[in-house]
Amino acid sequence: MNAFASGTDQDDLMQEMMICLWKALPVFRGDSKESTFTYRVVNNCALTWIRGQNRRRARETKAFKEPTFQTETEEPKNWRLELLYECIRELPSVDRSIITMSLDGLNHSEIGEVLGSSGNAVAVRIHRIRKQLSETIERKGKTI
Repeated sequence: MNAFASGTDQDDLMQEMMICLWKALPVFRGDSKESTFTYRVVNNCALTWIRGQNRRRARETKAFKEPTFQTETEEPKNWRLELLYECIRELPSVDRSIITMSLDGLNHSEIGEVLGSSGNAVAVRIHRIRKQLSETIERKGKTI
């Protein structure tokens, strides 16, 4: 979820994912594993969320953003994780889905089943995505 939304949007996206899953449960036929079905539903929900993000932003008024105070020498507790998710959010939405499922521990064939692709195609995409993430992280001047 961190790969698709940040800040307060994470709670909204989580709620939207839960609603999508709740609505989709009656159509689950048992043809696939429950985890695969769940990933497919929440993945599609997240992709729809991304497409609608620009429309939501246009409708929203400028929200009050509470200032955060951080000294120049103070590093965030999980700066590596924050940097990784920041770089993941810059990826195209399908690549975000693939790398997120990979980070969640799904194997290539399971990811392929969710996306309607082969395990080999997913393996190639993951390799390219990891390379792209490494380059983005390096460009940002930090290494993980």
